[in-house]
Amino acid sequence: MPDEHRARIAEAKGLLTPFLRAKQVEAAGLGTPSDLARKRLLPRDDDYAKVFAPQLAEQAKAAYTKLWETGPAPTAKPHHTEVRLFAITVEELREGTELARKFPGGLREMAHVLQPGPVWMRFRFAEAGNDVGMVFDGLVYVDDHWAWFPKPWRVLQVPTEPRARP
Repeated sequence: MPDEHRARIAEAKGLLTPFLRAKQVEAAGLGTPSDLARKRLLPRDDDYAKVFAPQLAEQAKAAYTKLWETGPAPTAKPHHTEVRLFAITVEELREGTELARKFPGGLREMAHVLQPGPVWMRFRFAEAGNDVGMVFDGLVYVDDHWAWFPKPWRVLQVPTEPRARP
């Protein structure tokens, strides 16, 4: 695993760990999981052009602005105690590396309309010693912060990648 991935995984783990304790955070009067998500994961206006190809940036901004109105939040079950993460670059997704197979097919299929550079994460809240849990994707490191674009293949109308002619 590249050092950049290790560093991003450690950062993301710290960012996401409070979602394991969302009920305690809420009970302490510090807000709901949606409040926490908006504070920590809401994309900035200029993130869309840095994450999606120019022809999709405005569509992505409109779609995710609407989605964020409903207050999405990664949620853990009470017995989940760990955050597990996988990091990948757009280039690795496009190449179809072994690591790319750990990411949703929808994300791999739309890799051609993702801007190269940002690190994408897939994460799971799970019980210690168990690989089953709540799985989320679309966490992206943009410049100096994290932004969450859950399931972009469901939110965007993605043009198919042109195929080479024989």
